[in-house]
Amino acid sequence: MKRLFILVHLILILLTFSFNKVDAFSFEAEGDSFSLEEKVYEKDEAFVYSATVNFESGQAAGLVFGAKENEYYFVFNIDRYENKVKLLYFLKQETGYKVEELYRDYFIGNDKTTDYEWPLINSRMRELPRVQLKLVVTPDTDGCHVEFFADNIKRFGIDNDIILDERYKGGNIGYNVFSAKVNFSDVTYGKSDYAYYTELYRQQYHFSQFANCNNDPNGLVYYDGYYHLYFQHNPYSMYWGDMYWGHARSKDLINWEQLPICLFPDNDQAGFGGGNGYMWSGSAMVYHKGDSPLIDSYNWFSKDTGLIAFYTRDGATQDQVLMSSDDGGMTWIKRIRIGQELFIQDDFLVHNGKVDCRDPKIFKVKTADGFIWGMSLSSQQNNKIIFAKSTDLVNWQYAGSIDAYRPECIDVVTLTASDGNEHTVLTITGRKYLVGDLSYKDGKIVFSNLDGVDYSTFSMDEIEFQTMDFGPDSYATQSFFIDDANAKYYGKNISISWFSGVPGGEDAVESGRFAEVRTNWNGGGFTIPVEWNLVKTENGYDLSQTPITIHNNDLKKESIVSINNQTIDNKSENILESVDSHLLEIEAVFENPNEESIEFKVSIGEDEYTAFGWNKTVGYYVDRQHTSDAGIGFPNYHRTYKASGKNNENISFYALVDNGGIEVFCDDFTKPFYVLTLQSVYSNKASLEVSGAVTIKKLDVNEVKSIWRSEEETTNEGVL
Repeated sequence: MKRLFILVHLILILLTFSFNKVDAFSFEAEGDSFSLEEKVYEKDEAFVYSATVNFESGQAAGLVFGAKENEYYFVFNIDRYENKVKLLYFLKQETGYKVEELYRDYFIGNDKTTDYEWPLINSRMRELPRVQLKLVVTPDTDGCHVEFFADNIKRFGIDNDIILDERYKGGNIGYNVFSAKVNFSDVTYGKSDYAYYTELYRQQYHFSQFANCNNDPNGLVYYDGYYHLYFQHNPYSMYWGDMYWGHARSKDLINWEQLPICLFPDNDQAGFGGGNGYMWSGSAMVYHKGDSPLIDSYNWFSKDTGLIAFYTRDGATQDQVLMSSDDGGMTWIKRIRIGQELFIQDDFLVHNGKVDCRDPKIFKVKTADGFIWGMSLSSQQNNKIIFAKSTDLVNWQYAGSIDAYRPECIDVVTLTASDGNEHTVLTITGRKYLVGDLSYKDGKIVFSNLDGVDYSTFSMDEIEFQTMDFGPDSYATQSFFIDDANAKYYGKNISISWFSGVPGGEDAVESGRFAEVRTNWNGGGFTIPVEWNLVKTENGYDLSQTPITIHNNDLKKESIVSINNQTIDNKSENILESVDSHLLEIEAVFENPNEESIEFKVSIGEDEYTAFGWNKTVGYYVDRQHTSDAGIGFPNYHRTYKASGKNNENISFYALVDNGGIEVFCDDFTKPFYVLTLQSVYSNKASLEVSGAVTIKKLDVNEVKSIWRSEEETTNEGVL
């Protein structure tokens, strides 16, 4: 395969390439320069063309399509110096090339971004190391439709339908650079995007951002037909760093569309706090006219509803900021600073004027004549859960605290339990929880245990939390705000967690090291959304977490095994012998009067497997001792995680196996395990073993399909 070289005001080109799979193609030039592949797509041919642009230096580079040597070129490029993605058309004339800019869009930023935010964005953009570019060409009777993606985010308008004019005649694909030295890698073209989300250890039916680093879920809210997932995001690196809010949306909480980054750091001239302030965690809610007469008077919204959110601005101080969105959560305007000084108490530690005070979550608290607004804040440094109160969502006051060890990402949710009683669940970091009752007394928000004793009267060591994750790897759990009766999950409490373990936790792996075996993304992505319910027990209540995937046709599945009322024992053949456990859903209930051991093994390979099961010694467990860690050498990876199970005849499991993790929900969903894995892609066998006679009351095993790609035939595809 040869490449054709066309020089435009060229001073220097260095070109090296290899024809092996996914090799890099180096390209350097001053001014604009093009390199075309032999591959030609005709005007009526549909195709997808993508590549990762890795900058060594310089300004801009992109993908060429619809080109003819020395005549014309369509170019989709990324310009680091201008912080733009552009669609350009080059037409050869006697004096050189005429360049027309057909579309442009911010790579990071939008029309609400302020002069106090641009300097922090643009200075980092000039050092952006890499971007994945992709174009999807679909000819139709009304013209050639093209979608353009940068780092998996659709550009030039998320809902914009771009149709090229008569100048598009088909042509060669290729590459463009402008005053830059770059390497093009992972270059693919074909009828479909067959390489999309296929990286090693990339989860196939859990949401993860396409590129760079994520952590906490933020601002979970349903509005105008979409569930919105915002998340902590460093768009410049695969490691934790400058925090922005990434954004994705879904109509069903299964299939996700990544959207442009929507919240950006600001400097101290913005008026929201000292120093450069970065976008730490927070929560969102639907605002209805009348919720706050004060907010109504500000005229933030063009209709009777909109979105408001609260986030922590981490700068010289840790302040909360109230912001609003009038376009369905696509863009936000920062409105009001809620200073840390409002919440500082005499016994709080202050370091260089800064108090640990973050992760605002908004909830309602019933009062004698209605309700007030409550806000929970976490202070790890002070081992405090802080409560604040407001009547107008703008002006806030300190309203009490509870002692807790290093709390973070608190959630406060009121649920109706299985016995018909209403109680409040307070969660900390997604790792542990309390069940009690919320009230407002003497100007304070009071959270009491089920005996009516105010938790604020207990010392930290006296409070007995219940376990929310018996595995090591969920964190920063947050629930959705859903108040639209048209929503599928209206009236339900749905949460999502960061799937990456406890930062610095004794039992967790160092999540940043996953970047050693991932290609362009890190941070773990997110757990499957689960529905919370309270289950009455002899000793109080247990929080159950039921994945929304169960019996849900929004997630595509294929039945592999379905068994009812069948007895097996330790001499039975392996009924999962034919199962490929790479992407799997297992729902199982056993009748086990003799307390026999039950164990599933998945991701079985030559030297590895992951197990989960039940035995009378430890109860329920997930065993990662024999699972590969991809050679990273984590000191605390090869472990078994346990949860004592009720000693009765029925043993239940619901397991989700994905590429890079396993979630197991036991004992009627009251004992969840969230466990990251790095098993080999070749380890895909499964087994079910028992120590004696048990009856399978129900066993449904389904192969789960990827949410990122269809299984359409992909012939004549290629990797350049």
